[in-house]
Amino acid sequence: MRSYSFCRLASEALNALYKAGLEPEQSEIAFVSQRYGHAGTADLLCKWQGRPAIADFKTQEPPLNFYTEHPLQIAGYATGLEVEHRDRVSFIIDRDHPGVVEARNWSTYRNSKG
Repeated sequence: MRSYSFCRLASEALNALYKAGLEPEQSEIAFVSQRYGHAGTADLLCKWQGRPAIADFKTQEPPLNFYTEHPLQIAGYATGLEVEHRDRVSFIIDRDHPGVVEARNWSTYRNSKG
């Protein structure tokens, strides 16, 4: 297993994401929602493949897996920031190969298991 510095991990992951269509708008957006009674910090407002999106980043060692909590977390960010119209995207960065990034757009994702 390789050990990457945070800067190298971030740099290689961002290069891969830019090539795949990521256009950052605003990062680390803190919010407090009186209406919904929660607070948090969203990772990124962006355009993903040409569509407005709110994105969350995770790092994992292989194999990379999306979990059922991921879309729930992003939905909380979207409602708290009142940007429900944006696509909700999770990015998972491979810690061992930082240029490898998996993306899932939860707004268009359909689970084949039903």
